[in-house]
Amino acid sequence: MQSFSTIRLKDGATDYVGQSAERLQRVIRQLEDGLEQSNYTRLITPLIEEVGGREQIRMDFTTSVARALSERGREQYKRVFYSGSVFQPEEKFQVGFEERGVIAEVEAIQLGVRLIEELTGKEVTLSIGDAGLIEHLIETRVGDHHLRDQVTQMLRLRNVIELKRIARELDDALLAKLPLLFGREGAEQILPYVDETRLNAVIDLADAVNADLDFGQMGLQTYYDGVTIHGFIEGVTEPVLVGGRYDRLYEQFGQEQQAFGIGFSVERLAEVL
Repeated sequence: MQSFSTIRLKDGATDYVGQSAERLQRVIRQLEDGLEQSNYTRLITPLIEEVGGREQIRMDFTTSVARALSERGREQYKRVFYSGSVFQPEEKFQVGFEERGVIAEVEAIQLGVRLIEELTGKEVTLSIGDAGLIEHLIETRVGDHHLRDQVTQMLRLRNVIELKRIARELDDALLAKLPLLFGREGAEQILPYVDETRLNAVIDLADAVNADLDFGQMGLQTYYDGVTIHGFIEGVTEPVLVGGRYDRLYEQFGQEQQAFGIGFSVERLAEVL
């Protein structure tokens, strides 16, 4: 018989058994049921995909969803949801939903909030930013391409110390302030450097869903090019809801699409059950 004694748990992966497994399954089932009842279609993508000619374990659902929905003959699927594992590099369980075409951002955000509050009994606090708005601001102030990418990445990571260093190097005080621009005061500080109509649209969306404005919030994923949204609940330090707009992502698959999605952190939600 073949020997199986060398099987080991992959670095970053976790076994769940007993109550911990039950809590995870409760989160997954309730979120899936809520999305099915809200008329989203289930989409299952493979755990292993080919990236640049090499096999790779799925690291992100949104890119897999965009690839899958860009296949010919799938134009009718405008509202889908997914459920499964990603490795970033730790294994994480995610449930999420995505829309393309005509996007109802307010309704989608409200759905995400409602599902979490029904599951946990805790109020969700939201923060909203706009990755594309701030990217354009950075482009107008940082000429060097590599340095511009560095500023953007440091802002995604909220690395205030490194941003201050770059700001001193460029003699640009606004760059150092970007991670700390909140609310209407933050909007006033960036208003002279961004499109006013787009800025007002972000403010209106935040008002519509009762969210805080956070102009340093770009989202960790580089495909976000519009509104970004994070949701928090008491007792959990990390966001339990993350999402936003990523219209440009579909261009990489040969399509012009408006696209918006929200993902839920299953492990973080299970912590409070």
